[in-house]
Amino acid sequence: MCVGWFQKSKIPDFVEFISSYDILCFTESKFDAYDDVHLSGYELLPPIIREKCRHKSGGIAVFVKSSIYKYVKVIDISSQCIYLFSIVNLLPSDLLFGIVYIPPENSVYGSVDIFDEILEKIIDITVNKNYQVCLLGDFNAHTGTHDDFVIVNDTILDSLLIDENSRKYMNSINALYELDVIHFDTSAILESVDTLSHDDNSNVVYKSKWKNNNANVFLENLNDENIHDLVEKLENLDVNNINVETVNNVILNCNSIIKNAADKADMTVEFKPKNSRPGVRSKKCKPYFNQDCYLKRKAYRKCKNLTGD
Repeated sequence: MCVGWFQKSKIPDFVEFISSYDILCFTESKFDAYDDVHLSGYELLPPIIREKCRHKSGGIAVFVKSSIYKYVKVIDISSQCIYLFSIVNLLPSDLLFGIVYIPPENSVYGSVDIFDEILEKIIDITVNKNYQVCLLGDFNAHTGTHDDFVIVNDTILDSLLIDENSRKYMNSINALYELDVIHFDTSAILESVDTLSHDDNSNVVYKSKWKNNNANVFLENLNDENIHDLVEKLENLDVNNINVETVNNVILNCNSIIKNAADKADMTVEFKPKNSRPGVRSKKCKPYFNQDCYLKRKAYRKCKNLTGD
C-alpha cells in the first residue's frame, strides 16, 4: 500500500480497516529517523528510511500483529527498493516476503538495475533455505491497456517443473472457468465452509480454530479413506456436467473431513455472533443512513482529525 503514514493514521476509517489484517506493508511510508510510530496491537519492524533527501519521501514499513511477532524475522533491509522478512514455524511452509518499491522510470531514483538487485538478493537468501517466496508492493508497472498478469502456458509450467498430476488439476480448473462454473451463487458453499455446525436453539456457532500444539493430533485424525474417496470423486468428475449441487457436495465432504479431525484435536470452539451477545448493541445502520450519509460522515471525520479539533 502506498501511503503517507502519518496523514492516513489520523483517519479512523482507515485505522479500522487495516486492523483486520495480521501484517501491514506500506511503501512510501515517509518515515525519518526521529519519528515515533505506534499502532495499537502491532509491532513495527525496523523501517527502510530514505536518507539524504530534502523532505520526507519513499521508505518501506511493516507492522506485524503482536500475537505473531515472534514468528517474524527481518532478513534484509539494506536496499531502498525491497524489504525482506520471513515467517517461520507458524504455517505449513516457511515464507519469505519481499515488499517492493520500484521508482517510476523517469524518477531520479529509477534504474533498470533494480530488478537485478532484487533477484540477486532473493537468490542469495533462498539458495540454502526452503522458502515459499511472495513479492508484493508497488512495482510502478504501468501496463496501460495490456494485461498485468501472465497466462500460464506449457512454457511456464516446464520452467517451473510442474508435474503431470498437478497439470491435470490445473487443466480441470481451467475447464471450469471456460464453462462459467465460477459464476455460481457461492453463498451456500461459503456457508458450509465457514460454519462447521450450528445450534439453532442457542444461536451458537461452532468453528475450527488452529492450534499449533495440536497439529500432530489433527493430522493423525484426518481420515485417509475419506480423503481417498474425495480425491477419486474429483478425478472422475465430468467437467461437462457440473452444477451447484455437485460443487456443494464436494465442499461438504471436505468440510466433514476437517471437522472430524478438528473435533478430535480439540480445535472446535464455540462462537457467538456479536449481535447475540448480551449487552452488545448491533451496529446495523438506521434506515435513513445511506451511502451519501456515510461519505459525508467520513469526510467530516477526516477534516476533524486533520485540524485537531
